[in-house]
Amino acid sequence: MYRPEKIKCLLHRGFTLLEVLVSVAIVGGAIVTLIYTLNYHLGLLERQRTVTEGVQIAKTLLESIEVETLEIPKKIKKGELKGFQYILSLEESPLQGVYIVEVEVRKAEERIVMKRLLRR
Repeated sequence: MYRPEKIKCLLHRGFTLLEVLVSVAIVGGAIVTLIYTLNYHLGLLERQRTVTEGVQIAKTLLESIEVETLEIPKKIKKGELKGFQYILSLEESPLQGVYIVEVEVRKAEERIVMKRLLRR
Protein backbone atom coordinates (compact mmCIF):
# COMPACT_ATOMS: atom_id res chain seq x y z
CA MET A 1 0.00 0.00 0.00
CA TYR A 2 1.12 3.53 -0.81
CA ARG A 3 1.84 6.00 1.87
CA PRO A 4 0.68 9.60 1.33
CA GLU A 5 4.18 10.96 2.10
CA LYS A 6 5.68 8.85 -0.67
CA ILE A 7 3.06 10.06 -3.18
CA LYS A 8 3.80 13.70 -2.30
CA CYS A 9 7.52 13.02 -2.76
CA LEU A 10 6.89 11.44 -6.18
CA LEU A 11 4.74 14.38 -7.28
CA HIS A 12 7.31 17.07 -6.32
CA ARG A 13 10.35 15.79 -8.18
CA GLY A 14 12.01 18.25 -10.65
CA PHE A 15 11.24 21.84 -11.49
CA THR A 16 7.98 23.49 -12.41
CA LEU A 17 7.47 24.94 -15.87
CA LEU A 18 7.58 28.47 -14.47
CA GLU A 19 10.97 27.86 -12.84
CA VAL A 20 12.38 26.49 -16.07
CA LEU A 21 11.05 29.46 -18.09
CA VAL A 22 12.49 31.97 -15.64
CA SER A 23 15.90 30.30 -15.69
CA VAL A 24 15.88 30.13 -19.52
CA ALA A 25 14.98 33.84 -19.68
CA ILE A 26 17.83 34.75 -17.31
CA VAL A 27 20.38 32.67 -19.20
CA GLY A 28 19.10 34.03 -22.54
CA GLY A 29 19.41 37.60 -21.31
CA ALA A 30 22.96 36.97 -20.14
CA ILE A 31 23.93 35.42 -23.48
CA VAL A 32 22.40 38.32 -25.46
CA THR A 33 24.29 40.81 -23.29
CA LEU A 34 27.57 38.96 -23.80
CA ILE A 35 27.09 38.76 -27.57
CA TYR A 36 26.24 42.46 -27.79
CA THR A 37 29.30 43.39 -25.73
CA LEU A 38 31.56 41.18 -27.82
CA ASN A 39 30.20 42.64 -31.07
CA TYR A 40 30.65 46.20 -29.78
CA HIS A 41 34.26 45.60 -28.76
CA LEU A 42 35.08 43.87 -32.05
CA GLY A 43 33.77 46.96 -33.85
CA LEU A 44 36.03 49.17 -31.72
CA LEU A 45 38.97 46.91 -32.45
CA GLU A 46 38.35 47.11 -36.21
CA ARG A 47 38.07 50.90 -36.06
CA GLN A 48 41.30 51.23 -34.10
CA ARG A 49 43.07 48.91 -36.52
CA THR A 50 41.91 51.06 -39.44
CA VAL A 51 43.01 54.29 -37.74
CA THR A 52 46.41 52.81 -36.83
CA GLU A 53 47.01 51.63 -40.40
CA GLY A 54 45.93 55.04 -41.71
CA VAL A 55 48.32 56.87 -39.38
CA GLN A 56 51.19 54.60 -40.44
CA ILE A 57 50.42 55.22 -44.11
CA ALA A 58 50.24 58.99 -43.51
CA LYS A 59 53.59 58.92 -41.68
CA THR A 60 55.15 56.91 -44.49
CA LEU A 61 53.89 59.37 -47.09
CA LEU A 62 55.11 62.38 -45.08
CA GLU A 63 58.55 60.86 -44.60
CA SER A 64 58.93 59.91 -48.25
CA ILE A 65 58.05 63.30 -49.73
CA GLU A 66 60.73 65.44 -51.25
CA VAL A 67 59.89 69.08 -51.79
CA GLU A 68 62.04 69.37 -54.93
CA THR A 69 59.88 66.86 -56.83
CA LEU A 70 56.64 68.77 -56.21
CA GLU A 71 55.57 71.99 -57.84
CA ILE A 72 54.99 75.09 -55.76
CA PRO A 73 52.73 76.94 -54.75
CA LYS A 74 50.17 74.15 -54.67
CA LYS A 75 50.54 70.57 -55.70
CA ILE A 76 47.94 67.92 -55.03
CA LYS A 77 48.63 64.26 -55.53
CA LYS A 78 45.93 61.62 -55.13
CA GLY A 79 46.39 57.92 -54.90
CA GLU A 80 45.59 54.66 -53.19
CA LEU A 81 47.76 52.57 -50.90
CA LYS A 82 46.73 49.32 -49.20
CA GLY A 83 43.02 50.06 -49.57
CA PHE A 84 43.33 53.65 -48.29
CA GLN A 85 42.78 56.69 -50.49
CA TYR A 86 45.15 59.55 -49.85
CA ILE A 87 45.52 63.17 -50.88
CA LEU A 88 48.96 64.73 -50.59
CA SER A 89 49.16 68.51 -50.88
CA LEU A 90 52.00 71.00 -50.66
CA GLU A 91 51.68 74.75 -50.23
CA GLU A 92 53.82 77.65 -49.15
CA SER A 93 53.72 78.82 -45.56
CA PRO A 94 54.02 82.46 -44.45
CA LEU A 95 57.68 81.76 -43.66
CA GLN A 96 60.07 82.09 -46.59
CA GLY A 97 61.49 78.76 -47.77
CA VAL A 98 59.15 76.70 -45.55
CA TYR A 99 56.36 74.60 -47.00
CA ILE A 100 53.38 72.86 -45.47
CA VAL A 101 52.90 69.27 -46.51
CA GLU A 102 49.48 67.81 -45.71
CA VAL A 103 48.42 64.21 -46.04
CA GLU A 104 44.80 63.14 -45.78
CA VAL A 105 44.18 59.40 -45.60
CA ARG A 106 40.66 57.94 -45.85
CA LYS A 107 39.06 54.56 -45.60
CA ALA A 108 35.31 54.16 -45.26
CA GLU A 109 34.23 56.68 -42.60
CA GLU A 110 37.68 57.21 -41.08
CA ARG A 111 39.72 60.27 -42.00
CA ILE A 112 43.25 61.00 -40.81
CA VAL A 113 45.00 64.32 -41.55
CA MET A 114 48.67 64.96 -40.78
CA LYS A 115 50.75 68.06 -41.53
CA ARG A 116 54.46 68.63 -41.64
CA LEU A 117 56.66 71.66 -42.22
CA LEU A 118 59.52 71.27 -44.70
CA ARG A 119 62.36 73.58 -45.68
CA ARG A 120 63.54 73.75 -49.22
